[in-house]
Amino acid sequence: MRTRNVRTATKSSIDNNIRDAKKQADSIVIRIDPEISLDVLSDAIQDRVLRTPTITDITLIMQGRDVTYLREQIVSDEFKIQPEDFR
Repeated sequence: MRTRNVRTATKSSIDNNIRDAKKQADSIVIRIDPEISLDVLSDAIQDRVLRTPTITDITLIMQGRDVTYLREQIVSDEFKIQPEDFR
């Protein structure tokens, strides 16, 4: 598994990184820049996971802290990435 690095804060760049990572595995790890809006990140992840049924989970790493979201969490209406999720 290869970790993807997301540094650009657009929904499109996040989506492209997830799409590229999906070519390698169903379980995705993404290292994100702390400047990225968590709302934009949440929207991009949810949109891509809804369109890609084989993604099982996504792990985000930010400033040495990480969080893993399962597909079921991501596709729910309540999905939102919070700073306190990172441990």
